[in-house]
Amino acid sequence: MDSVIVSKGRMFIGPEYYYYRSMFRQFAANHGRFRSTWNWCAFFFGPVWFLYRKMYVWAMVSLAAGVIPYLAIPLMIGCGLAGNYLYYRDFLEKSEKVEDSYSPDIQDKMLALAGGVHPWAKLAGIVPVALFYSLLFLSVVVPMCLPLLRN
Repeated sequence: MDSVIVSKGRMFIGPEYYYYRSMFRQFAANHGRFRSTWNWCAFFFGPVWFLYRKMYVWAMVSLAAGVIPYLAIPLMIGCGLAGNYLYYRDFLEKSEKVEDSYSPDIQDKMLALAGGVHPWAKLAGIVPVALFYSLLFLSVVVPMCLPLLRN
């Protein structure tokens, strides 16, 4: 399995290859079973991180679940704990699909297209975060200042 991670991982992962190679090796050593690790980006930016890493189903699930009251914090923790493993599973599934569907001469290119990242997702993540903090400011700080402005 380590040879698969090394040979296909670089094409699939793209940026931060060495970080994820280390994580993937841990999961492979555990026979592919879940093992909690921590991913700060998945914790803070769950849906955006999933989009960035081209895990569309998890992006939609985490986005939908994140709007349910009292579920946002446990969801963030879950994304932080399981994000690396979910990415590992995504790598295995997509690399197997590419291997079964394409001739060896174009597998690297197709694997890079199936994996990699969406750079635009970072920018797309900035807008909701900025909106959230703007609304937080307007709903908390401004009402606190209103009595001072009346005097």
